[in-house]
Amino acid sequence: MAPGEKPGSAEAVAARTLVPGGACSKLDRVMDDYPTKIADFLESTAAQIRSLSVDRVRNAATWTAVGLVVGMLAFILVVFLVVGLFRLLAEITTVEIAYLILGGLFVIVGAFLWAKRTPPAAPGAGSMGEDTNA
Repeated sequence: MAPGEKPGSAEAVAARTLVPGGACSKLDRVMDDYPTKIADFLESTAAQIRSLSVDRVRNAATWTAVGLVVGMLAFILVVFLVVGLFRLLAEITTVEIAYLILGGLFVIVGAFLWAKRTPPAAPGAGSMGEDTNA
């Protein structure tokens, strides 16, 4: 190889070949391509690991933040609607009747939700904190 040549240049490969077009020149071409292949492999592996971990966590964090904002806005909306409904009822009727209507509505909704809850596990049914062998 000449003093100013690059190691992977065609002249350097040709200078190292013993037989033109022979097995040694093919080996040199394959060996000159290994650094590129290794770099491409490492880059693709890093991209795959990033897509399996960092991208998923970033996506989950984004949707968690969006969910919290939407939940808080929905809560504020419900509070404003209840206050507005109470004021409307208080203008139409008296304040006591407005309390009676909204209180009755909340009791009915609460009783419905209480009936729809999942029943608690029976005692001794093998929950984690209990000893079932006693």
